[in-house]
Amino acid sequence: MAGGSNRGRFDLEMVRPSAAGRVGLPFGIEIGLEVPIVILTGGIADGLIQGWHGLFGLENGGRQKVPNGAFLLDVGVPGIAEWKQTRPSGPRLGDITVDLRIQLLPPSRQVPGVVGSVLLKAPTGSPDHGAGSGAFDVAAAVAVEHGIGPVAVYGMVAVTAFGRTGFLGDLLYPAAVTGAFAVELVLTPHWSLVVQLRGSSPFHHSFIHPWMNRGPLGLTIGSRLHFGGLDLSIGLEQDVIVNDPSSDVALILEASITTP
Repeated sequence: MAGGSNRGRFDLEMVRPSAAGRVGLPFGIEIGLEVPIVILTGGIADGLIQGWHGLFGLENGGRQKVPNGAFLLDVGVPGIAEWKQTRPSGPRLGDITVDLRIQLLPPSRQVPGVVGSVLLKAPTGSPDHGAGSGAFDVAAAVAVEHGIGPVAVYGMVAVTAFGRTGFLGDLLYPAAVTGAFAVELVLTPHWSLVVQLRGSSPFHHSFIHPWMNRGPLGLTIGSRLHFGGLDLSIGLEQDVIVNDPSSDVALILEASITTP
């Protein structure tokens, strides 16, 4: 979409594989590291997404007005920010994150488990190619989890302070609040279903289009397989609010191995 010289046009597909590891320490402390790779393309899923939207009568986001597989990143706010990328890029190193978690309250049948965490994201990705923000970000979060028979309930709230540097820094609020609520239903010892609602306060401002200044909200439906120390997960996230700045559809695949 565009309005005068104030622009916000996004037509792309992002593939973000990452390698992550966690190490447990005494006193309920864990240290984690994630190293992502970012690939930006015109994508191969435009037709599938339009079919998905048509099947359930969902907003199509103007996809029918542009060719399938097209690529464009175009941001313009007069006197604040200018960024345009017309060619796909990648694979490129993204922003690396390091986090520290501590078990504040062990879970039991009577009370939920509580975990606190802090996270640091380093600007290791190239902002010129859409692979990173170009600034350090810091976040603090509290997560609560409680099991009731075959049902596990999970909630999280986090505050992220943005490093407002780079050519898009002036569009960011100083901080944002993120929250998530999930329910997992255990069907067998090895298989469960998960539903999650995740949202945030707005990240940016000053766009002429109101939808660009909203907070994202996404609903994920997925499944998890568990075999000993191996966990396999798949989820499909759909944006809930029509015309918000989140992605239309996200496919999430995850595999993890836990060792003693």
